[in-house]
Amino acid sequence: MKVRAQQIPRHGMEPAIAQIVVVLALMIPSLFAFLASLMLYGPSATAPGLWFFYQISLKISYGALPVAVGLTGLGIYGRETSARSTVVMAAVCFAGIVLTWYAGRL
Repeated sequence: MKVRAQQIPRHGMEPAIAQIVVVLALMIPSLFAFLASLMLYGPSATAPGLWFFYQISLKISYGALPVAVGLTGLGIYGRETSARSTVVMAAVCFAGIVLTWYAGRL
């Protein structure tokens, strides 16, 4: 008697899309730090809250960048995600690195 393979239905997001969303979420502090640094160059940049927001966003982005790059590396070397997804994750990581670098040059 043959046993048929039973397919398990998948619920939720695909793993590649989930990894892209996580990497995008990890790069949000980089964007916030960059935007705060642009605001600090303006003439109305006397608010201490903006400086605090800039510092916190920059520190969080310093911690989130290695995690995002590590997830991208796992996507590349694990070969479980598609090539498109790894390219998107690598582009997002590169953009996050550039934004954090510009934000840190304040």
